Amino acid sequence: MSANGGKLIGEFIALRGYPNEQKAMQLLRETASLVKPIMQKHGWRVPVLMELWENPAWNTRSRITLGFLRLRSFNTPTFLSISDILTIHTKISGYNEGSGKVIALRLRRPEDRSSFYPMEELVHTMLHE
Repeated sequence: MSANGGKLIGEFIALRGYPNEQKAMQLLRETASLVKPIMQKHGWRVPVLMELWENPAWNTRSRITLGFLRLRSFNTPTFLSISDILTIHTKISGYNEGSGKVIALRLRRPEDRSSFYPMEELVHTMLHE
């Protein structure tokens, strides 16, 4: 049995303190439900499905993977500035940490924290990750 008790998705995490936190949690659960048949077919398990925060500098103790790029606090790689990294981060729709141990999806539109992307986009991103 897997570390997440045999569940396809072990834990769901929505951003706290944002408008419509319940809606965000519902979107994460609905996305997982829609991709469940594909996950079962391939034997995929995701311990954590979470909402992607909009600014990695908010959580300075966490490691955040941006595809090829890894940050630790404010230790900036020499080839990119923090502003470059934040610009990249606000444009990505999701990321996958540790070969699927954590999948983060951008649920909210950057211009309006109370507005969410359509389910079709969330499912597409989830399957990509």
